Amino acid sequence: MPPSPASRPRWIAGALVLVALLGIALLVADSTDDVDARTDGAAITCDATAIYGHDVSCSLTNAPANATIDWGDGTLAPADTTAHPIRAVGAAIPVRLLHGRVVIAQTTVAVDPDIAIECTKTVDELQPVYELAAAVGDVRDVWDYVYEDADGTRVAPGDVDHPTDPGLTTDYSPVVVDMVQRTGDCFAISDALDDLDGDVWWEVEGEWFDTITIRFRNPLIHMKGRWSGVQPGTATVFVEINDQQVSERIGVYSSGCT
Repeated sequence: MPPSPASRPRWIAGALVLVALLGIALLVADSTDDVDARTDGAAITCDATAIYGHDVSCSLTNAPANATIDWGDGTLAPADTTAHPIRAVGAAIPVRLLHGRVVIAQTTVAVDPDIAIECTKTVDELQPVYELAAAVGDVRDVWDYVYEDADGTRVAPGDVDHPTDPGLTTDYSPVVVDMVQRTGDCFAISDALDDLDGDVWWEVEGEWFDTITIRFRNPLIHMKGRWSGVQPGTATVFVEINDQQVSERIGVYSSGCT
C-alpha cells in the first residue's frame, strides 16, 4: 500500500537521508581506496651505515608524489630529497617515509660519530731519538740506552762494558737513530662531539713505556718514563656517543713524564 498523503513528507525525508548516507560512505570508500592504491608497496632503502654529518643516500619505491621523509634527526623534507647528513648518532636511527602523518615505510641507519686528529709541533728544532733496548739486571726501568764507544762499537744492555750509570759515563754515547720534532698539542676534531653529549679520551702507547689514558679532548701528548730526547709512539683518540664508539690513531714523538 502506498504511503498516505500525511506520511509522505516523512518518507521522502527519510529516503533523502538514506541516499546522503550512502553517498558519504561511497566517498569514504573511494578516498580510502585511493590512499591505499597510492601507498601500496611503498618502501624506503638507505645506506646501512653512515658518519655523522656525511650524506645518507636513500632510494624510494612506489612513493606518493606528496610524500615526505622524516630523517630521524628532526628534519622533514620532500621525498624527492633523497640525501641528507643525519645529525644524530646511534645504532638504529629511524628514517621514515610519510604520507601526511602516516608512516608508510621505514628503515634504520647506524650513524657513527665523526673523528679526526690534528697535532702541532712544540718546537722547530729537531730532537734526538735514542735507541733503547730491554734492560738487564736490577734496574729502575724496563728499558735502557744502547751506547757506542769512541770506535763506534755498539754496547747494548747486558754487555760487560755497558755503563751502569748513564749519567756519569764519558766513554760512551747513546746511539741516535733519528732526529725529529716533538709532538705538541693534539686536537680531536669532531662535529658530533661539538653538537651532542659524549665521552672522549686518549690512549698513548710506546714500545718501552706503560700505556697511559688521558681524559682530555685536546691534550699535550706525553708518555710515562724519564729519558732524554724523544721517543716514537702512537696516540689514539676514542669518541663514544649513544654507545657508538669510534677511534682514530696517529703516530707521535713524545718526551717522558713521570
